[in-house]
Amino acid sequence: MLWSPIFTILLGLIDSIALDISAEDLFSFSNLFALITLIPGLALSFRRLHDIDKSAWWLLIVLTIIGFFVLIYWAIKAGDRHENSYRADMEAGKEPSKEPTTDT
Repeated sequence: MLWSPIFTILLGLIDSIALDISAEDLFSFSNLFALITLIPGLALSFRRLHDIDKSAWWLLIVLTIIGFFVLIYWAIKAGDRHENSYRADMEAGKEPSKEPTTDT
């Protein structure tokens, strides 16, 4: 998710410097990139909130001033290692292999 705003800013700079397109113009590379990544970004945000047993409706908290910081905290928080109300954690039962792998 971090790469999306970085690429949007870089494409906005390319639009303004190289192509002389302002940010208000509808047809620009940064607007096209933002539109293409909107639905996948929302899907990733929903999935992340479900990983910590929160409803996807909590994403609307970003409309408040403090909500952005709450979402950042939830994004870096570890997911539930047990079954929550949305699904079982797919990684919870997996142990790393302790057997050495040798090719003989």
